[in-house]
Amino acid sequence: MGPEQVLCALLKQSHLVRGCVVELGADPDALAEVLERALPLLNRWACSGEDSVISRPFKEMIEAAIELSRLDSLRKVDSGHLLLAMLARDEEPTALLLTRAGLDISAVAAWLARQRREGRPPTR
Repeated sequence: MGPEQVLCALLKQSHLVRGCVVELGADPDALAEVLERALPLLNRWACSGEDSVISRPFKEMIEAAIELSRLDSLRKVDSGHLLLAMLARDEEPTALLLTRAGLDISAVAAWLARQRREGRPPTR
């Protein structure tokens, strides 16, 4: 498993991520479709030569999301932390897809901070 599968799920299921993507001018369904078509190739690349079904980029994304939640003084990682962690790894396919769709890490971070200030729950 890699960040690509996580992003695909977030684009389809996370109200927070879908809202962010739409507000910043991209289409979450179109992005998920692109990812689904690319997953067979990306899976071979991401997991090649590894003993685990969890790829190194996946582990690094989770670690980055945990650190982001700590910086926010939160006890749990939410879908916004995962999205920011993906964008921060600009050499990874997920970041390339998101940035090419017009999502900038600073704009996403500002949007998420606004949601938190307004008291909107970031859990989904």
